[in-house]
Amino acid sequence: MKRLLSILTICLLTFMVAGCGNDNNGNNDNNGNQSTNDNAANEESNNTSNSDQDKNTDTNTSTTNNDIPFNEFSLEVKYPNNQEYEADYDYENNNVDASIEDDVNNARVTGNDAAKQLGDILKSLDIDAQTSENDVITKVISAFGVSDNYQAIDVDITFTDGTEKEYRATK
Repeated sequence: MKRLLSILTICLLTFMVAGCGNDNNGNNDNNGNQSTNDNAANEESNNTSNSDQDKNTDTNTSTTNNDIPFNEFSLEVKYPNNQEYEADYDYENNNVDASIEDDVNNARVTGNDAAKQLGDILKSLDIDAQTSENDVITKVISAFGVSDNYQAIDVDITFTDGTEKEYRATK
């Protein structure tokens, strides 16, 4: 009886060791795929977490900045009667923080909506660090639809190469 029990134990242990062993005979792709699948699952989990965070804060948007030549863009337009239009766009660590405050139209936009609106406008601007101040102001007025009755415009830009520029105009 002891002998039979010993044989069964050895057989079971042999199968367990064989099942837990590492077989490197052509199965590297399977292990690599598992790692890739794990990474994809983690990425999806992170995206879901970021999406939930976006819904809660509604100010940060995970996005790419491929078509926008700015890491930071700030526009402030002063109008009569202490009214202002402010647009801020900040791209850092694959996140966009964007907001629009429009006293003239009594509107406030933040988060995904502001990032989309500003992203579309900023993509259309043909501005680089060598563009003259007059051209920058003219292009910004046109792109943002700034009314002719503005009193002052301030534009601050940090280009993707790190160059920082300030542009000012008053009437």
